[in-house]
Amino acid sequence: MATNSESIKGKISTFTAQITEQVDFMKSRAVVLDAEKEDIDSSIEKLDLSVQTQIDSVNNDVKNVALAYDARITAGCRTLKNWLSAGITTDPDTGVESEAYICIIDSAFTQNKNLHGIKYYQEPHSLNVIDAASGSFIGTVGAGSTVITIMSIAGTGVTSNMKVGNIITCSQSGVFAGATTIVGFSTSVADLSPIGIGSTGDIEVVDTIITSIAVAAAVTATSFTQFSVLGFSTTLSIPPVPMTSNPLIPQAIGIMQTTTSGIGTYIVYDNSGNPSSVQSWNPFLKGIKIKKSVVTEPTVGAGVTIYNIGVTQAPSNGGVEANVGYTTVVTPPGPPPYISLPSCPTQEANLTAALNTLVTSESQLTSGTTSILPRIITSNIFRNLKRKYTLQIWGIRQTLSELYYEQDQLNNSLQYLNDPETNKIIDA
Repeated sequence: MATNSESIKGKISTFTAQITEQVDFMKSRAVVLDAEKEDIDSSIEKLDLSVQTQIDSVNNDVKNVALAYDARITAGCRTLKNWLSAGITTDPDTGVESEAYICIIDSAFTQNKNLHGIKYYQEPHSLNVIDAASGSFIGTVGAGSTVITIMSIAGTGVTSNMKVGNIITCSQSGVFAGATTIVGFSTSVADLSPIGIGSTGDIEVVDTIITSIAVAAAVTATSFTQFSVLGFSTTLSIPPVPMTSNPLIPQAIGIMQTTTSGIGTYIVYDNSGNPSSVQSWNPFLKGIKIKKSVVTEPTVGAGVTIYNIGVTQAPSNGGVEANVGYTTVVTPPGPPPYISLPSCPTQEANLTAALNTLVTSESQLTSGTTSILPRIITSNIFRNLKRKYTLQIWGIRQTLSELYYEQDQLNNSLQYLNDPETNKIIDA
């Protein structure tokens, strides 16, 4: 008859094995969920990229206008310089008043032009933490079969990253009756002409995948059904998060770039001119007064470009344009000296052309057949669909956190049960 300590050790081992099975199941479920949203991810990225490309083009037109304004300054037909009064002084001997002026760069001769951008709102649950794809292919399989034919000539590398134990999924619903894994590989022959490879009747050697369970529905070549293989293994790292963690906090707000297409749980068009630095906050505190301040959404935008408009009158130093920092004294106080700058018709024509191009591109951005607004709306609809998957994955990560904690507790308890003195007390 087993002693108490031996019986308890056996129960701990049983529970540990059960937790390991639960961890593996949770990991595999997270991988499947991540794979199921891949078509949504891809669609969001494509929509975002089309919008971001158009916005980048418009912002480039904005910068071309800025360059055209700068060209007038460089050509010497416009200036940003102006006189700044340094104050009136009175000669103590003669009582004559004079006024000093210093040549400065006057910000009144510049103008802010707001850039265009897509502002994103990113929540913790939407961050991609799983990347387990090992490959995809067009395949065929008969109902009740465990052999999937890869519709590609064998040896072309389709299966190079696939391994026994990988999960396999199908874009056609109802094909797999449950979680299905790869148990082996083989080869066969097939006519690949239905998918455009070779001529009808040509037989090619193809790779096949042997599955853990029989498929529930047939898949034909003409349906162009996609199978995906997910590189799941028990060593796959899926970061756990505490059960108390909030999938919605903190929310980060930033401006999308071409390289970050697809980011965020929600996006909006921005032309506010606010700075483009990423900022985080708790959106559930919006409107709540903390001490003397009311919580508001961080001011994030696409930023601005400076138009150096300039003027045609420049501060004069003996009939030539004065340098910044030059000082002149006017006695008695009165208007300081200016000179008129020459014209530059080529630069003016270039500026007019750049402005006309910008007017057209900005109009197309928000109206007409090339409007970005329908694409933003559609992208947000897809993001809402994606949210249903990412929140489930977040829940799995929370569950994994608890399971890992239980594993540690059970492992620690075994250490104590291996102590002879403890066993002696338990078994007495």
